[in-house]
Amino acid sequence: MPELNNEEAQNLYELVVSLESLAIRNSVFSEKTIKKLETANKIFKNASDEIQRINADIDFHNLLTSNYKNPIALKILSDLKTRIFFYEVDFMSKRENYADSDDEHQQIIGHIRNDNLEHACQVLKENWLKVLDYQ
Repeated sequence: MPELNNEEAQNLYELVVSLESLAIRNSVFSEKTIKKLETANKIFKNASDEIQRINADIDFHNLLTSNYKNPIALKILSDLKTRIFFYEVDFMSKRENYADSDDEHQQIIGHIRNDNLEHACQVLKENWLKVLDYQ
């Protein structure tokens, strides 16, 4: 496993938050997409190990950006998520680190449902950046 670096993590996660927030602000969320987000969050909540949690978390966040119509931004976001994989493995290996993530996901969904995308982006930021507290 590569050595984890706090400065690199800060830079990577800052970019992920920025691009996902941009995608959320510029997307339209149908009730069908919201239901898919809820299902993805249940899968995340019930994951039995860190790899399942990471995959479920990636699926949830990919759904958040799935209606964004900028393929270049989505490709960059995908590349960034590949680069943060080892940080996520380390983070997801300890229950106390991610214990509130499913609640934060649910808050994001609620804000999207209420068409309050700025609040959704704020919770999204908190959700992603808490990994930096555990580096």
